[in-house]
Amino acid sequence: MLTVTSDLSSLLGRVAEQDRAAFVLLYQATSAKLYGIVLRILRRRELADEVLQEVFVRIWERAGDKRCVRAVCSGPRGCSVGRSLA
Repeated sequence: MLTVTSDLSSLLGRVAEQDRAAFVLLYQATSAKLYGIVLRILRRRELADEVLQEVFVRIWERAGDKRCVRAVCSGPRGCSVGRSLA
């Protein structure tokens, strides 16, 4: 399991190059915690599922953006909380 910021940053760099295997690793390393945070905020599984999917779609699309890297590497709340409340 990845826990080091540099590992996440490295994965995001690979995802920015459309590396699907890196995306799978990133998902496996972060999705459970992201889902827990989103579910606590929204309190509805169907909405949490939708938000989690949207967060990872955005990560796939924007992995090369430095703001995305900072948000993911600063912790799960970077991407998911803002999206949950939007």
